[in-house]
Amino acid sequence: MRHENTKDLLSHIHDGAIICSHDHKIIAANKSALRILKYKREEQLVFKNVSSFIEENNCENIPYNKETTSRGIDSHGSALPLQITRISTPENKNDYILLIKNKDQNTEKKYKEISDFQNLIMKTIPDLIFVKDENFKIVSCNPAFLKVYPKELRENVIGIDSKTGYHPDEADEFTSYDRIALNEGEVEYYETIHFPDGKKRTLFTKKIRFYGQEGKKYMLGICRDVTAMKEAEEKILKSNTELEKFAYIAAHDMQEPLRIIGSFATLLETEYADKLEGNALEYIKHCIKGAKRIQHMVDDLLEYALLNNTQEKIQKIEMDDVLQTVCENLYDNISYYEANIEYEKLGIITGNKNNVIRLFQNIIGNAIKYHRSGTPPEIKISRADGSHNTVFKIIDNGIGIDPKFYSIIFEPFKRLHSSSQYKGTGIGLAICSKILENMKGKIEIESEIDKGTTFIITIPKKM
Repeated sequence: MRHENTKDLLSHIHDGAIICSHDHKIIAANKSALRILKYKREEQLVFKNVSSFIEENNCENIPYNKETTSRGIDSHGSALPLQITRISTPENKNDYILLIKNKDQNTEKKYKEISDFQNLIMKTIPDLIFVKDENFKIVSCNPAFLKVYPKELRENVIGIDSKTGYHPDEADEFTSYDRIALNEGEVEYYETIHFPDGKKRTLFTKKIRFYGQEGKKYMLGICRDVTAMKEAEEKILKSNTELEKFAYIAAHDMQEPLRIIGSFATLLETEYADKLEGNALEYIKHCIKGAKRIQHMVDDLLEYALLNNTQEKIQKIEMDDVLQTVCENLYDNISYYEANIEYEKLGIITGNKNNVIRLFQNIIGNAIKYHRSGTPPEIKISRADGSHNTVFKIIDNGIGIDPKFYSIIFEPFKRLHSSSQYKGTGIGLAICSKILENMKGKIEIESEIDKGTTFIITIPKKM
């Protein structure tokens, strides 16, 4: 192509540069020239006469190799003070190049300040930033990216195949994402790579396609080192797993001693009641009551621990069937308190059916339990679908929850009322939260004292 090498050279200079033919027709313009003359695309200038941006019709008035001042015209027809230097092209002595600058110092100074600021960001930001061409060669990068190469290789990074220095399998992996970005526009993902400097890093990477001059495709890559964060997450996950196993084992092993304590205390009450004096019988009753309460807590703790120790069967779930099962399980309380539960057709979701039953049963059970005195419980359940999630709302007319307790009610064994007021161990909502955490969903709450509570359950459509 005509002046191809010259075009590539001029694309890297700060000044505006326009290649012109011997008959003063514009052949090409770099990005700086388009910026100065306020053109969006090179095609808007190509094949036009030089007089389209210089008021002097005869370009011969501009001498070679000497900077002169001329009145220019931008794309909007506005006057533009230009400093122009005319030089010969290395590839054709009859054609020439016009180097142009905006004489308006304020504009140039502002552009230089912006350019300097961008360069400062590139030099100081710790993220790895690089640009690759369609052949996966590195054409630009910041200092942080250069540092992942040994010192002796850094001078040669620009222009090399980006696979150089990497394990073939890992190189094939990140190149596959390069292709996705170049073909589809952008991609983001986590990756773990052994870099040329010998270090292993986990990165959160985003790759974005953009176009250079003449429509060439390039890819901008931005990589954030999240190695420390991922290692911390793994430690926390391991710690939580070990803690859950300990809770399960401890709760399981406590069952038999508790059973023995409860059984012998009951025997003392039934067989020696007439022989005990003073407060002894009352003490035994407290002992039996305490043993039963601890047994309930142990049972709940086992249920909570088992949520992460069982293989969940994921299936399509008819939510109307779930609500029917919940109402059957809560039949005695529904009848006793004359609770009214309303819901329209709730459709289908994906999840573990037993856990979804447990989730809705705990929340609806609480709505019945924490009703206002003298007011039958009214519970309404609705569904709304978004593009990625399904949202259920369970609304009651109960006693409500003070907003200052929102942050603690989903913690295990946290109670807002004494056991003499309301039975239970305080783990029901913690189980709900854990079920939704395992489903990659969430539970939220809105409430007013003496008016009622709304539980908002968000469940992903894909698991």
